[in-house]
Amino acid sequence: MKQLDNINANKFYSTLVIEGDLIQENAVGKTKDGVTVYYDFDVTEQELKNEEVTLSDNATAIYFMEDKIYEAAVYLPNNEGTGINEYESEDILRLIDDLIDDIGDIDEFYEEHPWASNFKEKE
Repeated sequence: MKQLDNINANKFYSTLVIEGDLIQENAVGKTKDGVTVYYDFDVTEQELKNEEVTLSDNATAIYFMEDKIYEAAVYLPNNEGTGINEYESEDILRLIDDLIDDIGDIDEFYEEHPWASNFKEKE
């Protein structure tokens, strides 16, 4: 992964949100027992309260834009991008494999994530 230093991270994150294709977002929380759990950004405070989870202020969002994959570090309280990384080929292949494992069906994966065929042939 390559960190992009000479950019305005928040402005670039805004561009990703508007122009990019969201692949995955991960907000990290902890249960009262200390177990780490992951949520999409749209999780509500009521859901967290019901599950007795404390959400971290920091999260990540992964986007496809202009034939590249970017990971944005996001400060959730004000939805501000605080850092941007560009995935390198091995990171992209690992992401694809992880997403295929999560979905469990390779055809369904490629239907949901057509961008992936730019980087890896359907197995």
